[in-house]
Amino acid sequence: MGLSEGEAGTWGRKPITMGEAASFAARVQASPREREAVAQTLFEFPLECEVRGMFFVGLVNAVASVVGQTETQRITELAEVPSSVLPFTLHPHRDFYKLFFLAAPLLHPHVELSEAMRRVAGTFYPTFRASPIGRTMSLLMGDQPRRVLERLADAYNISVAWNSHACEARSETELIWRCRVEPTDFYEHIFTGIVHGTLESHEAPSPRVELMERRRDGDGQRMVFAIRW
Repeated sequence: MGLSEGEAGTWGRKPITMGEAASFAARVQASPREREAVAQTLFEFPLECEVRGMFFVGLVNAVASVVGQTETQRITELAEVPSSVLPFTLHPHRDFYKLFFLAAPLLHPHVELSEAMRRVAGTFYPTFRASPIGRTMSLLMGDQPRRVLERLADAYNISVAWNSHACEARSETELIWRCRVEPTDFYEHIFTGIVHGTLESHEAPSPRVELMERRRDGDGQRMVFAIRW
């Protein structure tokens, strides 16, 4: 699958300095403004936040299919991705973001980093859906946006430890989504991509996602989205 040799990356669950974060950000194909956001994200990332290994595997395979094994090996080494990643094991979410920041511009080279990440995030739910638990959950979801999104909140809580997600319907065509997530300026784009990719996977109507509220909450951030279809 193209993952690097050796143990988990030198960052792992350890705190880092802003200098270390900025040094990594300098390797990301992005504008100076977005590189600053990359560095800030990595520096402030909550160390307790973890994500399932299936997303590492899915992203590495996607990159390999587009740019080949040599380039894939290069970015997995830069991101210090662990050599052994089991699909349902929890790994530091910050390590996944390092891979995400490097991979998105390779997969979508002609747009800004935030847009590239939104497009890549559209593949995250299909990656989850292909897992054993995802296949089971998806059988119960149908193609109605409200039900699909309610189950997406469950899938999100399973997939990313430390995050919390909940949603409630306002009407037959609108849902409010509340979450506490990692503090990054890229999250609105990531979430929008996930919602679009999920509903597209179930052949449901295309949504409109609007950020209603965003505020810092300790080492995370709370966000409220309105999703309409």
